[in-house]
Amino acid sequence: MSPELELIALVSIGLQTVFVLLNLLGLPGNIAALLIPLFWAASGHMQWNVFYTVLVLITVGEAVELAASYFVGKKYGVSNMSFFASVIGSLIGGLFGAGILLGIGAVPGTFLGAFLGTYLYEYFKFSDHRTALKRGIATFTGRFIGTAMKVVLGFMAVFETWKGLTAGF
Repeated sequence: MSPELELIALVSIGLQTVFVLLNLLGLPGNIAALLIPLFWAASGHMQWNVFYTVLVLITVGEAVELAASYFVGKKYGVSNMSFFASVIGSLIGGLFGAGILLGIGAVPGTFLGAFLGTYLYEYFKFSDHRTALKRGIATFTGRFIGTAMKVVLGFMAVFETWKGLTAGF
């Protein structure tokens, strides 16, 4: 691989890492991160099996995030509409939080938004602060666990991409 191509590979890994970190803002960063190994495999500089490995890691990450949020919430009686409200709240919280501390506020904004989305839906539906609080905390916890696992799997995908690229050096 030429020095120019090696530099592009290094920048690609950096970009893929940034994409993975976007998960903390509630954005689909792992899906964007999949474009990097797709580019390298399609250009013939990486084996397709590396791309498929990354695809599996990212798919599992998305499924784990969704399942953790959903099942932790279900354990505490969160309805499907409450779960939907938590997803919407998470996106809104991430967007509003992005304006705080040069974007760092989006991380807590995402989790706080998930909590508030569920809490407000449950409170307006049942007018019970205690139940709404319990379910909001459950959604927050599920979202946190799911996002943490998704980020870990995303970094595993970055590592696999790096291994696939360096195999050709």
